[in-house]
Amino acid sequence: MTPTPTHTEGTETEPLDACPALAAVDEIGTKWRLIVLHVLLDGEKRFNELEQETGGSSSTLSRVLKELEDSGVVNRRVEDRPLATYYSLSESGQELTPVFDELKRWADSNLQVSSKGD
Repeated sequence: MTPTPTHTEGTETEPLDACPALAAVDEIGTKWRLIVLHVLLDGEKRFNELEQETGGSSSTLSRVLKELEDSGVVNRRVEDRPLATYYSLSESGQELTPVFDELKRWADSNLQVSSKGD
């Protein structure tokens, strides 16, 4: 008879499985992902526009956009004349609009933060 293992990762219900909100935060909840998503709420942007508006480095921005594209939250479109790459929210990403609105409302009511022109 083999001994029953004590807690090891994967043997019990993972927190992400137990709470769908945790899974959502795990997917989009990093600082840079949220910044990029927030900027894209205003519509399609070229890479250099995202770089300027987010203040992120090109390597950070490239990584984050790739992650969001792989998650199906962001669409990427390439034009060849002139060469330019555009990013926009996918349908799934657009569904985050009310989430951002509610988070802003909650922050305005409960946190001592100043809003930058929102």
